[in-house]
Amino acid sequence: MEIFLAIWTVLGAGLVGLASWYVRIRRESSERERERLYDERRQIYLKILEPIIRLFAGINNPEEMEKAMQQIGSYAHRHTLFELNLMGSDDVVRTLNDFMQYIYRGGTDSHEIMANWGRLLLSIRRDLGNKGTGLTARDMLRSQITDVDSFMAK
Repeated sequence: MEIFLAIWTVLGAGLVGLASWYVRIRRESSERERERLYDERRQIYLKILEPIIRLFAGINNPEEMEKAMQQIGSYAHRHTLFELNLMGSDDVVRTLNDFMQYIYRGGTDSHEIMANWGRLLLSIRRDLGNKGTGLTARDMLRSQITDVDSFMAK
């Protein structure tokens, strides 16, 4: 009888060891996948934002504006938009779509454009790990607009 108890103890310990090993391997694999997706998303977001940043930076420079428009219409940018639709979080995809639809419909209200831009930046910030951020869309614009409070109040 003691031999059966010893065998069951060894088998039980072995099974617990195998189960914990399996759980650890799965957790590590999941963490590696999450890190890979984070890096890919971050790169995609930067590629998507680049021509928009160029537009804002070149607002008084026609050459920069032309470069930005060419970049937005390029195959590479369209490809990156496609990647974003596949890899981006739901919130980022929706927020970018709202921003682009406003532009596509000929929206020219600078306040609405900047409000959409702030929401997009905030959405990306949340997706890249700052889910509990206390910042607002307006806060995301403070480094880009000198008088953001009076500008957004209009």
